[in-house]
Amino acid sequence: ARLIVEAGPGSGKTRVACSRVARLIDDGAAATRIFMISFTQAAVAELRDRIGGFLADPALAGDVQISTLDSIAGGFRSGFGQEEPPVGFEAGISEALALLKAADRGLLGFLSTLEHVLIDEAQDLNGDRGALVQALIGVLPARCGVTLFEDSAQAIYGWQGSAGASLSSTLLSSPDLAFKQLSLEHDHRTRSPELRTLKAELRVLLSSGLPQE
Repeated sequence: ARLIVEAGPGSGKTRVACSRVARLIDDGAAATRIFMISFTQAAVAELRDRIGGFLADPALAGDVQISTLDSIAGGFRSGFGQEEPPVGFEAGISEALALLKAADRGLLGFLSTLEHVLIDEAQDLNGDRGALVQALIGVLPARCGVTLFEDSAQAIYGWQGSAGASLSSTLLSSPDLAFKQLSLEHDHRTRSPELRTLKAELRVLLSSGLPQE
């Protein structure tokens, strides 16, 4: 499946993401062929532990490839690009994007082995980072599943009025990629029904964009 999952705070996004990985493995997907892209390095160890908690064989969690986008870009570059390290993270992202656009045969051969890719905090992937993820998804084989998790109401860069469509809207508008959108709507964290309703109304407002003065 190719899914874009809208999930706000308290909706169980991390639990769903980790249980999804575990379910894929328990259903026969090779753990080494699952990519999970985290927004921060600090979250990598936590994600691996939580995946292990859902698995019939917790040791398999160690085989899942969980990395930040910067680490994955660095791996693409060191494995299939030049030997000299780039100057800064943004340069590394740009060079990894160039490798994908050049259809490097070695890199495409490696990506053809993947069975599923999960991407967290997709709402904050803009510029070259968004382009890198879009290019990555574009070269994956059709049999490779993709799950993106996002919270459009918490987009870090949304207030800047970044030009162009969001990554999720671009993917949804591409019929060949066959993405569907789902939502995790229940707020497990907020106990007050009134506060839960208020938060839901604010999410709708923030997701649609505040009026510009």
